[in-house]
Amino acid sequence: MFKLLFKKQLYESFKGILIDAKNGKRKSKGKIIGMIILFIFIFFSLGFSFFGMSMLTSPIITSELRWLFYALFGIVAIILGIFVDAFSASAYVFRAKDNELLLSMPVNPKDILASRMAVLYIYAFVYSGCCWLPICLNTWINGASALSIIYDILLLFIISFLITGFSCVVGYIFAEISKKAKNKSLITILSSLLIIGIYYFTSFKMQSAFESFVANAGTTAKDMKAYAVLFYFLGKGAAGDTVNFLIFTLISLGTFAVVYYALSKNFIKFSTSSSVGPKVSKVVKYEKQSSSKSALLRKELKHFFSSPAYFINTTLGALITLVLAIFAIIKSSQIGEVYDLLNSISPELLRYLPIIVISSISMMVGMDFVTAPSISLEGKNLWILKILPVNTYDIFESKERLHILVNGIPAIIATIVICMCFGLDTYLTIYAVVCVFLLVEVNALSGLIISILRPNFDWTNEAQPIKQSLNGVLAMLIAIVISLVFAAGSYLTRNTMTLDNYLYACIIVLIILVVYMRRWLRSKGVELFNKL
Repeated sequence: MFKLLFKKQLYESFKGILIDAKNGKRKSKGKIIGMIILFIFIFFSLGFSFFGMSMLTSPIITSELRWLFYALFGIVAIILGIFVDAFSASAYVFRAKDNELLLSMPVNPKDILASRMAVLYIYAFVYSGCCWLPICLNTWINGASALSIIYDILLLFIISFLITGFSCVVGYIFAEISKKAKNKSLITILSSLLIIGIYYFTSFKMQSAFESFVANAGTTAKDMKAYAVLFYFLGKGAAGDTVNFLIFTLISLGTFAVVYYALSKNFIKFSTSSSVGPKVSKVVKYEKQSSSKSALLRKELKHFFSSPAYFINTTLGALITLVLAIFAIIKSSQIGEVYDLLNSISPELLRYLPIIVISSISMMVGMDFVTAPSISLEGKNLWILKILPVNTYDIFESKERLHILVNGIPAIIATIVICMCFGLDTYLTIYAVVCVFLLVEVNALSGLIISILRPNFDWTNEAQPIKQSLNGVLAMLIAIVISLVFAAGSYLTRNTMTLDNYLYACIIVLIILVVYMRRWLRSKGVELFNKL
């Protein structure tokens, strides 16, 4: 029975590669091979990045503290594995939709749990291997004993047991929080933003952390042995110490066994418990009467903030823009020095400063394709929207206004802050703000046009029209191209137009483009929408 359940779980895990979500049919061999090649490329790229990181600590490999090198990257591999595996554990083990169905059959609950933990083990093996194998390769290149190479390979399998055990514990905590939370979407959004923040913070600090690690290797080794003894065992075992290798193996397998035993004893309880959130007292709320435009915008805002997939995939650029503005405020004195330096080198260079600010911010918020999937996201509820007693163009306008709220406000704030930090004149700052706003407007309207021309209502998960559709890619490409054309135009007209005249001309062109796109939406766009 375990074998059948394991095959079923594997099929469900990799169903996205084999089955077309639109029609439920098996994908062609070419598409399957293409997806496999893509995943292989991603994992090889990830592994290559870890190999590059390990090169920063190469001096330790050839010293007596080689075990510290293994311990450091062992921590990275384990954290990476738990980071990814914990969310899968929460979904596959504790919140699986078919738990009650399987338990109603003559199936041993231990087999159900074992099959799912086996898939988690495969995930842990793959993700931790992306870190562990490249750094081991680096040590082998610099010379390693045969015993150390054997232990390195075996530890890849052993580490995965430890990761799976810890992932189930963390996944259980996530599942319990989600079960008791009043707003599950908010929990998902906040946790995802936290992960993204940790990722970027770690990426920025990684090089300096490794340099500090190499400079203070002796102190780090003492602290590791005193306060992180588990990773001390891992590092010494990977370096070829048999006793420490066996100790780490026993701890890893013991952790997995204890977690499996504890979960198997309570599997029926946590897999059949109600997922209803906390009791909420019923309160009658009276909505104030408002216009159809306001009602449509509230509908868009409610959907936007209640859909983690929609929110997370269409706000990253705006969040980065706000972070950039905060960074500019903190580093305002140094930014002012850059302005003075450019002015001392050549005053002509200052011509390109507002252009760089405008095009960079436009490109960043251009990654947020809020309107591109907006029509497709109506899905099977499109008919409800079409029978409402509202103007069709008002529907388009509500989606456009959502894009402006999400991207326009952060873009304008960042533009004003950065221009002030550079000490640009007031009129240049105003020109820059107007240009950025119009570029955001063009991005919103172009995404909306794409959404009308290429709608996709045959989806089973909101992530499909958002992440797996060509609409978002097209919208991002258009935003990038427009930003690059804007920047290139300034360079090409440097001898014929002053900066003021160039920005004024761009504003006129963008206004004409916005007017034309709005006219298209009022006529052809409304016609196509009514035919959907």
